Amino acid sequence: MRLAIDDSFGNLEIVRFLVDSGSPVNDPDLWGHTPLVYAADAGNVETVQLLLNRGADPDPGIPWPLRLAAEKRHVKAAELLLERIDVRRKITSGDDQLWLLYSAATCGFVKIVPACLDAGGNVGRRLFIRYFPFLHADDESSRNGYYSIPLDWARLRGHSAVVRLLENARTALWPMDITL
Repeated sequence: MRLAIDDSFGNLEIVRFLVDSGSPVNDPDLWGHTPLVYAADAGNVETVQLLLNRGADPDPGIPWPLRLAAEKRHVKAAELLLERIDVRRKITSGDDQLWLLYSAATCGFVKIVPACLDAGGNVGRRLFIRYFPFLHADDESSRNGYYSIPLDWARLRGHSAVVRLLENARTALWPMDITL
């Protein structure tokens, strides 16, 4: 029943039936995607909630459901995932810190951004982003992705409080940078 739950993430009742019938909520498919990854990527809040309530790991590694939800502007799904993620551990563990800062900036999570910055989050580190349709949507190069910093995403999404936090952090690092 593994594949069926991945293919059915859009229908809450089918997912509920499959989980109740014993389909594993944390088993990855051939590409490493768990059912929660598919639900977060699609922004299906009800399915994300159901899977989390039934024991789905909110932070299974790559692909990271929070990143996918944030990248595609599925804020409610991202909020559900953030409630279940050990934020303190993510802040202090390698590249997870960058992913958390990026996701927080993307969704406008004002409380998470300062924690990432205090833990040494690099506001200037560029991250390759595949999905960027709302920027230069008719530009052929947009299909290949972009290298962006968290500040870019916060600006594009209109999260002014997060923009101020990131600009202040960037100015503290590079006070002579006039390209802000």
